[in-house]
Amino acid sequence: MRDGSRQVNGRNWKRTWRLASAAIAVGLATLAAPAAGAASFDCNAREISEARLLICGDIELSRTDDRVARRLRGLEKRQGLGLYLSLRYWNARANDARDECLRDRACILAVYRAQSLALDRLQACLDSGARRRSCLRAALTNEETAAKNSAGRAAP
Repeated sequence: MRDGSRQVNGRNWKRTWRLASAAIAVGLATLAAPAAGAASFDCNAREISEARLLICGDIELSRTDDRVARRLRGLEKRQGLGLYLSLRYWNARANDARDECLRDRACILAVYRAQSLALDRLQACLDSGARRRSCLRAALTNEETAAKNSAGRAAP
């Protein structure tokens, strides 16, 4: 009873009440948070595209976005500045294609599939020894075109 709080059966009820209130607040904050959070962009941004809103609310799309973003970051770390910038440009174009899908889930998944295939090809280029740079440039150019085409086919 040093701080003036009431003790019953050796327990400080004021402290217990504070801990319980904090636990409830954390629980409510968790429930109020979006169901899924994508790694490659901020789901709480003020201006967010319809496609990104769909991704933020869909666990499968969010996980797919997370996997693609992690793979891309892993590839970017292994590149020189020129190829790093090419990857960033390619990813920005793929994100534009994804945003053109609006709220069409199948279209968004098609863009992510195209990105995953492109990352597979880029990884194969990195694993090959000779002519790695030309392989990467060709893969990025071809995949940018493929991503645009797949988004166009999947869009309504």
